[in-house]
Amino acid sequence: MIISIQVFVLLCSSYFIRLDDAYIFYKYAKNLVEWNGYVFNLNEKINATTSFSYTILLALFCFPFQSNFEIALPLIGSIISVVSLIYTAFLLTKIFSEELKEARFILPVILLSMPLIKNAIGMETFLKIFSMMIFLYLYQKEKFILMSLVGAFLFITRPDTIILILITSISYFLKRKKLFDIKIISIFIIIVLTYLFASYFYFGRVIPSSLGVKIIQRDLKLINGNFFDGFVKTFPGGENVAIIFFTFFLFAILILCLKNKAIFKNELFQIILIYFIAFTLIYGLILNPPPYPWYYTDYIVLYSLIISFFLKIFIQKFKDGARKIFLLSAIIIIFISGLLVTFKTIKTGYNEKFILYKNTAKFINSFSGENSKLATDEIGILGFYFKGKIIDELGLITPEAIDGIKQKNFLKIIETTKPDFVVVDFPEIPFYKSYINNLWFKNNYAQVYTLKLPLSGVRIFKRKSFDYKINSFLSSEHPTSHN
Repeated sequence: MIISIQVFVLLCSSYFIRLDDAYIFYKYAKNLVEWNGYVFNLNEKINATTSFSYTILLALFCFPFQSNFEIALPLIGSIISVVSLIYTAFLLTKIFSEELKEARFILPVILLSMPLIKNAIGMETFLKIFSMMIFLYLYQKEKFILMSLVGAFLFITRPDTIILILITSISYFLKRKKLFDIKIISIFIIIVLTYLFASYFYFGRVIPSSLGVKIIQRDLKLINGNFFDGFVKTFPGGENVAIIFFTFFLFAILILCLKNKAIFKNELFQIILIYFIAFTLIYGLILNPPPYPWYYTDYIVLYSLIISFFLKIFIQKFKDGARKIFLLSAIIIIFISGLLVTFKTIKTGYNEKFILYKNTAKFINSFSGENSKLATDEIGILGFYFKGKIIDELGLITPEAIDGIKQKNFLKIIETTKPDFVVVDFPEIPFYKSYINNLWFKNNYAQVYTLKLPLSGVRIFKRKSFDYKINSFLSSEHPTSHN
């Protein structure tokens, strides 16, 4: 009953969560459904997605709803996220049924109550962790052929999951003193190589553009903070809530080390623990990308397991009657705390950035055609709704912007790509948008409109040589701002 309520509320709240990067997936899926190919901008074969399989799933599920992409794709993205979470919780209770005992009833409630969930709705994250759990479950049951197939799907879903696949393979070797059968290895390698070759021939490269762009963003410090900062800075509720949570989490680990050392000898738990340690070290010390919130949502698997094992220690201290009362009380407290985040999301409705960018794109569409170009540094929502071409000032889908980015000469990007429109956020203008004060920019672009919401807004600049009916619309009888 409690889990059913959680699922229903999660579905309702997740529909209102509109992450800009999720709309990058939605745009690719939309173009696939419309037979435009795996592209963001038409006729530009650039892979800016981090998950090929998630994009394909979105497109497949969206085929029956082609008449209304605007509603269908975010809804499908939300459903995939929530369903993946449900089955992740279910598989965790199956994998650790003996170790959790009574606490297996509390683990799904804990996982579905995690506030970090809202940071990745519509992204591939939940499909990734669900696929990881299927992979580990099949490994536990020694269904190695199926595991190999899922492993290949897992790699295509997120290439960085090769970390888990390698750790599992090493664990198998150490426990059994032999490698996986050649048939199992061959299945994985053939599928992955087929995907990589197909990527190379279609896109001209194997690695998605997102990896290189994020490394550039790191090196040039285009986005504040590093990977380790994100554990606290992106935690829902703010830094104080994050500090309280991680203090409790570390305390739970300490208690487990003292009272339940046996769990650290469990092979599947070892694999999961080592995976998250390796993931943290690789992302934190080697890649060190900017602290995007969805990077940290993977950890809900580890958090949920540790907290469940911790609560199991206390559950076992009570006799049967008191044990049931404690278990029920813990479930209710966690359930209510989880609902606070989801109800707040429902009450707030669509986030301001989504409304702002959607209205911006629709406004510009009124005065431009499919051949128009729009420059921005937030390409997801604007790109989904704008009917022309998007110029990405951070280079994700615009390779010709990379030279300007590396030189920290963002005016060069505008000079090179010659967008018809430029969108600039305010009141906080990123330093790489300072070119709007440059004389060349002022001579070639004019601010034509401002859209404002309570906490944020955008300025729309039009290239002066771009002659379209917007000039007649923006006469003295029309305001230059919209609230």
